Amino acid sequence: MKISDYLTRDLVEIDLKSAASKTEIFMQLLKTAHSHNKIIDKKIALEGLLERERLGSTGVGKEIAIPHTGIADCKTIIPVIGIIKNGMAFESIDDIPVKIVFMILFPENDVTLQLRFLARVSRLLRKEELRKELIKSDSPERIIEIFRSYEDKHFG
Repeated sequence: MKISDYLTRDLVEIDLKSAASKTEIFMQLLKTAHSHNKIIDKKIALEGLLERERLGSTGVGKEIAIPHTGIADCKTIIPVIGIIKNGMAFESIDDIPVKIVFMILFPENDVTLQLRFLARVSRLLRKEELRKELIKSDSPERIIEIFRSYEDKHFG
């Protein structure tokens, strides 16, 4: 399973505007997801993302947030990447503003798929060089190329 197999240019926002709240960021990314897959109910997805945040922030540190939720009508993984060049407060575990938001919508009943995909994303985003390249990227195609390159290098 490769992250780059699920990414398309219409699921990448390279200049996401900093917002006053996580909810606003989620709404921006859900609009992108909905444009890609009309089946996604933005209201239900937002409720799921916010419920997950109530359990604990998905701001995992090192300028990264990985908000995620399962959705009943979702048939495949829908990853949406947002780059916030100036960063935003996200209640991250290290209190550093988030610049990379990697939102993932999953089929609700496929927990194994969720865990495998989250593990892959987390493992890749630990790499400082990758994070720096993502933040300075100037196109969705470049973001996808970066993921593909790192996956080929680290996961064969």
